[in-house]
Amino acid sequence: MEVTVERIQRPGRRVGVPSVRLSSYARDPDAEASGEPSWFIVDDHTDEDLASHLAGAIRGRLNQPTEHAANK
Repeated sequence: MEVTVERIQRPGRRVGVPSVRLSSYARDPDAEASGEPSWFIVDDHTDEDLASHLAGAIRGRLNQPTEHAANK
């Protein structure tokens, strides 16, 4: 199992170096007028710990008897 963490990218975002709070956005009126989306999703990183946790949780659920099987 592989888990990829995604993040939202907003074109024109300017992140402030001392603090994320100081970030600002540049607007592109031409892009807005053309109907281009104001954000898109990009892959950020893979998370092996989360993948391992999810795989274990799925295995645990698959090994539990279902209600239907318990009534037989």
